[in-house]
Amino acid sequence: MIDAPLGCTPTHAKGARLNTMAVGEIETFETVKPVLDVQGKNFFDLGALDAGQTTKLINNFMGMTTACTMSQVFAVVQKKRPLMANSCLILCQRVRPILPSYSSAKTMSWME
Repeated sequence: MIDAPLGCTPTHAKGARLNTMAVGEIETFETVKPVLDVQGKNFFDLGALDAGQTTKLINNFMGMTTACTMSQVFAVVQKKRPLMANSCLILCQRVRPILPSYSSAKTMSWME
């Protein structure tokens, strides 16, 4: 048995650039590796069975926490725009496009 959750974005999936967090016996991994090669090129050996799913959950939690924090930054900038320096506005404009699902930070904010 192999525990091999995948990570990255839909764009990475389309380009066969997913990360694979694989755990299990090395012989079994080598048997299924040709199939995994079609999906991505980065493989991380995480040790014992179940470590892959646990790592995937932790990774997702960290990513969502970062996205939520950034949405709060966008809300503060939007609310305090007249007081913000240009450098902060430029930073937020560059980061916002990579988080399209969080582009409406005002609706998700504790600032309201």
